Amino acid sequence: MRNRTIAKFRKEREKGRIEEVVLEQRINKSTKPLNIYAKIEHPEDIDAIIHTGFAIPTPDQQALPGQLANVYLQASTYDPVRFPPSTYVPGYLVATSKEGRRSTFYSAPEDFSAPLYDKDFDLKDTLSLGEAITQQPLAPSLTYDKPTFVLTGRQDAVFCGNGSRELGIPDCGSGPKSQLAAVKVLYPAVPDTKFDTYTQENAGHCNQMHYSAQDGFLRAHQFLAAQGL
Repeated sequence: MRNRTIAKFRKEREKGRIEEVVLEQRINKSTKPLNIYAKIEHPEDIDAIIHTGFAIPTPDQQALPGQLANVYLQASTYDPVRFPPSTYVPGYLVATSKEGRRSTFYSAPEDFSAPLYDKDFDLKDTLSLGEAITQQPLAPSLTYDKPTFVLTGRQDAVFCGNGSRELGIPDCGSGPKSQLAAVKVLYPAVPDTKFDTYTQENAGHCNQMHYSAQDGFLRAHQFLAAQGL
């Protein structure tokens, strides 16, 4: 199963393309937990893994405190038309604070398009309690030995901070001492020649939604090409 992310992002604020880019980010977010566990249970089904918006938090980094500023409410109560109670049972939440959500998932205001974020907020999806819980235990994959790439925004407040820029500007670092490089502990069987990272500058957790996204896409495709994929 070839797992490539093919997306285009232009710095110009093209209104016709905003929903396409937002959809790409939402798809990536929803499949990340599947990638984490698929490589443990079925490593033979994966040609390569590209983690985006992912790193190993340090012991003093807890995302929950900052994310409380997102003011999560039950989805079916917040918008029963879009999130009907018959489908979105208690446990499906949505962020209702536009400013809080931006501080959690984005970097500085000059790093992304304001209209794009407006559309992202309008089209925001749910966060389930199960998703929040199952993303936390990070068990290593002892047998997976295929190419692995980590692409994360330098100012990712979810994995390299305390969940919000308001609690301090996060810095994931870069190079072999970075929090991205620490992901290698989850892949002990992956040779060093098949593992690499790239810290995307001027970007937060939703790194694909920033002006520097093209740089990240380029590095990801260069990594795949170098691995013969």
